[in-house]
Amino acid sequence: MKLQSLFKIILTFCLSLLLSCSSDGDGSNSLVLVKKVTTVGEESENIELIYQNNNLIKGVTGNSHIEFTYSGNKVTSSKRYVNEVLTRTNNFTYTGNLLTSITSDGVYPQKTVFFYINDKLASIEYLYLSDTEWILLEKDEIQLDSNSNVSQLENMFNAGNEIYTSRIENQFDNKNNPLRDLNPYLRLFLDFINIDELSKNNVVSNDYFSPSNGTTSVNYTYEISYNENNFPIEIKRFSAEGSLITTTSIEYQ
Repeated sequence: MKLQSLFKIILTFCLSLLLSCSSDGDGSNSLVLVKKVTTVGEESENIELIYQNNNLIKGVTGNSHIEFTYSGNKVTSSKRYVNEVLTRTNNFTYTGNLLTSITSDGVYPQKTVFFYINDKLASIEYLYLSDTEWILLEKDEIQLDSNSNVSQLENMFNAGNEIYTSRIENQFDNKNNPLRDLNPYLRLFLDFINIDELSKNNVVSNDYFSPSNGTTSVNYTYEISYNENNFPIEIKRFSAEGSLITTTSIEYQ
């Protein structure tokens, strides 16, 4: 997944209602926080994450950065700056402990809405404001396996005159996700290349189907190097033909 212009939509605590956080592959309960993510290849990004009291307060990439504010453990808003000029504010809305929407202002107002079944994330809708009406642009339907990994994601994209659909089926390792100890609400907001923010573990292969009801897929595989605590330090993505597409390097605090 990719960080949408420093963010798309995903602490010291684990919120089991949203994600299942664990130290299974670590052997300790020590906090592990990502400091820097660098990707090169067909896609590229260089993101630095800055913390205060183990809370992510800023993400920096190029001439842009985003700042987060909290109320207790909940993220309440984020502000995006380009060349130190505020360009967008995102406001987070909750029902109990569940993050239900993120509303963005700016030149093109947007809204991300989260839906749950039995307190488990089931789907995400992406909308944009047209005059006074919110229009559905895109929708993700999510299936979680028994390990709290996104085993399947179906996407619908509204191109106006045509609707496009696709399906991704994922396979996972049993190691620690790099974002294991990140605030779980931010895991619903942030989006990095080659990292599945919504899953407990790491994708090792996936099959892409288009349209979503298709039977022929394009396969991608991931070669992962881990540190001594079973956290990824390098993720390489390969095409079905074996060509290297992207390499993501991950540094920790």
